[in-house]
Amino acid sequence: MKKAYCIWALIGIGVVSIAINIGLYIQYQGIKNEKDQLIIMNRNYLESLAKKSESSDLDELYKNELDNVDGGVTSKLIEVLIKYANLWEEEMDKYYYLLMDTLDEDNKAYLANSQKLWETYSNENIELILQSNKQLYGGGSYLSVLDADLIYQRYKDRANEFIELYRLFGFKNY
Repeated sequence: MKKAYCIWALIGIGVVSIAINIGLYIQYQGIKNEKDQLIIMNRNYLESLAKKSESSDLDELYKNELDNVDGGVTSKLIEVLIKYANLWEEEMDKYYYLLMDTLDEDNKAYLANSQKLWETYSNENIELILQSNKQLYGGGSYLSVLDADLIYQRYKDRANEFIELYRLFGFKNY
């Protein structure tokens, strides 16, 4: 009986693999422009990286630590969020400097400018959200958790952008 399940499982995997390849073939078939093909391929690549980054070590450690917070104690939740916000900020900085070490001068300037603009936008956006939350919720421990989560997400998202960019360029140091 187990052999039959294994055979059916292998057949199922084969069918899914063929369907994916046919789908990619159809997707690229109608696109004659090489630039458009590369854009689609890069988008698919970034989507796969985004899925992969969801299972990163930091994410696993974060989930495990959150699961071990006793009864959802607010101060402990905030501690975990701030701890991992700091770790994601370190990852962001690490990949920023890795990119700066490997990019040509023009791209270094774009990256530096992009980071300055991101910091300005991000700080203003966080301030808007913090003030809106105060107006909506008035304060309290729930608001503190929302604020800590906002900062955590900010650094996590930007770090993942740099990680994906670093991988996209195919640098070997990753």
